[in-house]
Amino acid sequence: MGQHVFLSCTADAVPEPHMNISCSEFPGLKVSVRSLEKNQYQAVIKVRPEKSGSFNFLCTARNEHGFDMKKIILSAVDPPHEGGTPTDRIEYLVIYKEHGSRDWNKFENWISSFTEGFEPEVNITDLKPNTLYEISIKSKRIREGGIGEPSPSLEAKTECGAALSQGVPAQVMLERITESSITLSWQDPPEIDLQCPLASYQVVYHPEALEILKGIRNTDAGKSKFPAELLIPTSETVPDAVDELEWTHVEDKPDLLLVSWEAPSDEKGTIKGYVTTTILLDRGQCGKSKEYDELTTRQIHSDDTEVTLQNLYPYSTYNISVQARTSAGVGESVSIEVKTS
Repeated sequence: MGQHVFLSCTADAVPEPHMNISCSEFPGLKVSVRSLEKNQYQAVIKVRPEKSGSFNFLCTARNEHGFDMKKIILSAVDPPHEGGTPTDRIEYLVIYKEHGSRDWNKFENWISSFTEGFEPEVNITDLKPNTLYEISIKSKRIREGGIGEPSPSLEAKTECGAALSQGVPAQVMLERITESSITLSWQDPPEIDLQCPLASYQVVYHPEALEILKGIRNTDAGKSKFPAELLIPTSETVPDAVDELEWTHVEDKPDLLLVSWEAPSDEKGTIKGYVTTTILLDRGQCGKSKEYDELTTRQIHSDDTEVTLQNLYPYSTYNISVQARTSAGVGESVSIEVKTS
């Protein structure tokens, strides 16, 4: 009696329900609602009965799927001894523990209600992030009466903390790789290292590496800044066609041609070289090419992006094509027709 007390009720619901705690003896209550575990919510009020007796509170929860309610009975009595008076010296001790633990922790020492500036509230620090705690208050009367029983426990969950550096996906493994896809697997990091419930992952990749990032959504913690990184080269395929294929006459050398090009815009691997194919199409004044003429088709393998074609017939038409090559094979051919002088 005459002291503040916290009352709470919880509800498991999807989606989040509208919760309220009301009592005709305490109009205009301020109700705070917070999230506990996944899909679990808690409504809390703070009241101060000024007289002894029993007070009936009603906790309600509703969402689009239905309605539920719970009755809470608060009993206010004189300080802990029959026959106590309001002038008795009362001291309080706040105790707390992690939910499920057997051992209670004391918050500092007993607090006297006769201490100057006494307020029935404390600030418990150095708690673990994202952890559910049970909190209770013990009271005792100096001289007669002794220590009373602990109050009913109040459950409260601390907010998320920043993820630790070791809170990254574990055992990242390459399961399968093709020319156009990569399949990965990994294990969830411990929630104690994330200091917040894991909501999702974000995978970020680029041509030279692939990163797996743990993502935490719908909390103040946001996305973790510590990624698990894995470098994976994809399988090579044949390259794209070469670019800007050009040719140039060599002055005073009618049997020579200089052919040049640029590497493919998408190499799709490591370029191992280039294949230049020359096909004689027309001998001009010397007549058509012969099907089995050993000079009709020639191939030149080179590492550079230019070659010099030699021993060409004058006044003749040639088809010149170039292909880039990787370990997977040669790519698409690009060709031009050229007439010697």
